[in-house]
Amino acid sequence: MNRGRTADAKERHFPVSLPCCILKVLFCEVCGIVSQVENWLNQKLQVANDESYRDPTNLQSKIQRHAAFEAEVGANRARVGNVTTEGEGLIGAGHFASMEIRVRLDELEALWRQLQDSSQLKRERLSDAYQALLFSRTLEEFESWMDDVESQLASEDHGKDLASVANLLKRHSLLESDVTSHGETCEQVKDTAAAFQRSNHFMEDEIRDRAAAAIKR
Repeated sequence: MNRGRTADAKERHFPVSLPCCILKVLFCEVCGIVSQVENWLNQKLQVANDESYRDPTNLQSKIQRHAAFEAEVGANRARVGNVTTEGEGLIGAGHFASMEIRVRLDELEALWRQLQDSSQLKRERLSDAYQALLFSRTLEEFESWMDDVESQLASEDHGKDLASVANLLKRHSLLESDVTSHGETCEQVKDTAAAFQRSNHFMEDEIRDRAAAAIKR
């Protein structure tokens, strides 16, 4: 995109009356710049609208890349502002195509707002996905611990003599204490899953089902 053509837009002032040929040239110039900006915005919209956050691989890297993307978008706000200023100047000068210019400027501004909204939504979804990843890891550790407990409870070893029975009783007592101490983890899992639901997390159904299955065990 030609930065030079838009950089001075805010400094250009059109006289109320200009020859028709000049107005036509200015109109073509503004429309060309609008098209360039629209193309750039549409390219960025494709990036903002992708759903890469659904894949938990390299989420931290994706969050960092999106932060850089948002910085780039913010730094280019002046492009939209400059071409809008130039178009408004033509409208103010009574250009014969003022209505068409107004429509193009309104469409451009709508596209800019759409990019802003999509970029914000993706930032929020990336953050949500990272929180879900952390919760998933906690859940996996909890499930792994439960697998170990269930394995011990299913043991057919009941002891062969007094010493082995005493040892088994001691191990069982320790296991009961361990189960009691993990009651807090179970409550945390339940509370976190409920919090995801309250926030309308995009993975709330999956999280709810996994949490419910773990708590039921």
